[in-house]
Amino acid sequence: MRFCPECGSALTPRGKELVCRKCGYRTELDENLVFSESFDHSMDKTVVADGKRYGASAAVLCPKCGYLLAQPINPRKGLYRCRACGHVFSVK
Repeated sequence: MRFCPECGSALTPRGKELVCRKCGYRTELDENLVFSESFDHSMDKTVVADGKRYGASAAVLCPKCGYLLAQPINPRKGLYRCRACGHVFSVK
């Protein structure tokens, strides 16, 4: 991994350059540089949006932003308001 000499952030490959996402510093990419990524999924969780109530909120996924908790506006008609982005949506 290479770091930006100006701000210290990690440099990411973009085309034939290494670019700093924070300050915009650019440098040429060495041909012998190899990139690999690995992800640790041991801490992943499965979320079940089942509509159960949690205080004044229900476990319903917002279709706009994906936030889990929504405020029921009219549960009989299935109308909810996302607690994160305010989007009003219907479930049913």
